Amino acid sequence: KGFVVHYVTNAPTQQTVDRLEKAVRKDPIDGDSWAGLAMARLCLGQWEAAWEAGRKALSLGPQSPRQKATLAHYLLWTGRFQAALPLVQELSQDGKDRHWLRHQIECLEGVGRFSEALTLLDRYTPDERKRRTERIWKAVLLWKLGHLKEAADQLVPLVDSDKRARRLLRGLQASLEAAAPSQPVSSPRVAGGNNRSSVSDAAFAGWLTIYDAFTPSFVTSRFIKAAKINGPWAVSVAVSPDSPYRSQLSNALVYRVNGKTFVTPQGLMQLIEREEQSRMPGEEVVFDTWKAGNIQKIVLRILPLPMPRTQYESRRVP
Repeated sequence: KGFVVHYVTNAPTQQTVDRLEKAVRKDPIDGDSWAGLAMARLCLGQWEAAWEAGRKALSLGPQSPRQKATLAHYLLWTGRFQAALPLVQELSQDGKDRHWLRHQIECLEGVGRFSEALTLLDRYTPDERKRRTERIWKAVLLWKLGHLKEAADQLVPLVDSDKRARRLLRGLQASLEAAAPSQPVSSPRVAGGNNRSSVSDAAFAGWLTIYDAFTPSFVTSRFIKAAKINGPWAVSVAVSPDSPYRSQLSNALVYRVNGKTFVTPQGLMQLIEREEQSRMPGEEVVFDTWKAGNIQKIVLRILPLPMPRTQYESRRVP
């Protein structure tokens, strides 16, 4: 954790990269410097050059705890979970280090070992009912395992207090309806017998399958400038387990939605919700993204959510 704080508060500069490049030229088997160079290049938006240094650090076989932590964070931040998993497992010390245990769960999910990730998540949060984020994470893992109703059970108690849960549950209802079209899915009620509303908000005819947004640890104002991102900020997004946009948005940083910028992850989610509220299923929304060192436009279409036909029709009234 101290390493992450260091990079957030002391973001690398080109001088940092130059110093580390000089160090590896002087000592080509200096694994610490290679790992640091991978991280420093990433923090300056130098994606391919960062991976060249990362591959070299991996080939040398990280030895010191610092080198392992640096390289593990680099691999995690770039979505290379298979390569990161052995390092993270070692650093977690059989689950004793909660910081690395959490990353171990992240890696297991990233390589498709959902049952193992779920087991460790229960160990990470033995009383997960008190932790909304972990409860949502558990719902996502259950969804990925095909346990849709169990996933819904995790989300329903959170719909009043957490927008992520509300968004996921709307999408989950669509999946349940698609899986059993002959059996309409009623909207789960808010926990505690509150009957004032269901999670199928009448304002939403569809969604973009995005339920959360967050700023990766390597993204700073210096990164935004070095990566030539034409906007004040950029964030990663989390999509539903059955999202058709998973591959397009994986490891992508979003910085504009239909030409509009934002300055926080919450600002992006507000933009997305406005697009979902103002558009019908099938209509396009354009995302400007930075992915693997390249600026890309990604065109997504609003996907339908289950709601009464009268509500769809009422949205077309000027």
